[in-house]
Amino acid sequence: MIKNQKNTLCIAHCKAFEEVVDTQMYGLSRQIAFAISLEAITNTEGQQLLSDLERDLDRMYHEVFSERKEKEIGKEV
Repeated sequence: MIKNQKNTLCIAHCKAFEEVVDTQMYGLSRQIAFAISLEAITNTEGQQLLSDLERDLDRMYHEVFSERKEKEIGKEV
């Protein structure tokens, strides 16, 4: 879902996007906790899934805001 929403305008200007991502992350963390309790995955695997997603999300935000900053600098020149 997050990768599908990699739209600079949406991420950079839509405050609701962060709310949705936070809600989705929370829901995923609950599902991972449930999978751990069922012993479908290990705690380490669950934590790695969340860590990887958070890293990818951080990278995406960085890319979007870097592109936005470059465009703003280009307009000033």
